[in-house]
Amino acid sequence: MNQDTEVSGLKAVIEHEQLRGRTAIRVQKCGYDLISTCKGAIRHIEVKATSKSHFTFRWLEQLEQNLAENDPDFFLYLVTDAKGPRPRVWEYDREKLRKQFLRVEHHHVYKFRKSDFQIKENPISNPPES
Repeated sequence: MNQDTEVSGLKAVIEHEQLRGRTAIRVQKCGYDLISTCKGAIRHIEVKATSKSHFTFRWLEQLEQNLAENDPDFFLYLVTDAKGPRPRVWEYDREKLRKQFLRVEHHHVYKFRKSDFQIKENPISNPPES
């Protein structure tokens, strides 16, 4: 992911969290990008962004994968159209992410269908159905 896309993706997720009453702050070198809090609930959010309208697959670094498997507060947020006027945020908790697992190569790879990224009702964010 290029730096502009990454920055746009992080910004979209921070706004996404604010719209849901949560506060997200940037963190470094812990296996995720943001910590989001609301009324005592915590989310450790790893953000992956693309300027495209969907992901076909996405791999995770080993530390990210370890957190996906072991951290109950871990979430993967995928941001599509990250550099466009209306980026879309797709939330995957550990259970949803587990259902997307495809294979282990050098990285852990998850497969996504183009249909996972179709708008169904909420124009701001619409996570795929399980």
